[in-house]
Amino acid sequence: MKTGAIIYVAGEEPRSGFGINPLEYIKRSGVIADQWEMVTHNSGHFDIHDAWHRLVTQGMQQVLCLMAEVTQDGMLRFTGRQLRLCG
Repeated sequence: MKTGAIIYVAGEEPRSGFGINPLEYIKRSGVIADQWEMVTHNSGHFDIHDAWHRLVTQGMQQVLCLMAEVTQDGMLRFTGRQLRLCG
């Protein structure tokens, strides 16, 4: 079964970008995903539903949503909240 992951970031993305590549956040979180999408204030996705739809249309049968927030130094910090989205 293919798994997709969405990182939902509360707050605004720093103008200079994040401190490390967002893919590293997925690896550090321990979530194993075949594909992932990031939803931020500045991303092309308007909301979680938009990112979920994109993952489902690309063949993901299970989609996880991880909640994160931007710290003062531009890093992401996971809140520990995780949602399992299904369709």
